[in-house]
Amino acid sequence: MEHLYLDQAPAALREWRRVLKPDGWMLLVCPDLQAAAEMVAQDRLFDGAYAGIRPYDIIFSHQGLVAQGRAQGHTWTERNAKRSRDAGACTRAFSDWVDAALLTVDL
Repeated sequence: MEHLYLDQAPAALREWRRVLKPDGWMLLVCPDLQAAAEMVAQDRLFDGAYAGIRPYDIIFSHQGLVAQGRAQGHTWTERNAKRSRDAGACTRAFSDWVDAALLTVDL
């Protein structure tokens, strides 16, 4: 999501919903940029933020993730969650084992 322009997100969510099976679901995970910035401000640039990812990796690109084509760099905020709900995609939120803010999207 963080690689899309703001006005592209609702259309992307609708398309993902369209192509999934009726009982299908999708989980979007975006690193928490605000938490990474707080760790940088605390001089913790190379400390693990979650799942082996450091603030340095979030800000300057985690090469392993880039190589695998995974998205990174932002978090789902309430504003983004509202946009997703308005697009008809989001139904519930939860936090997973890595303490990252996650949004469950039933499509």
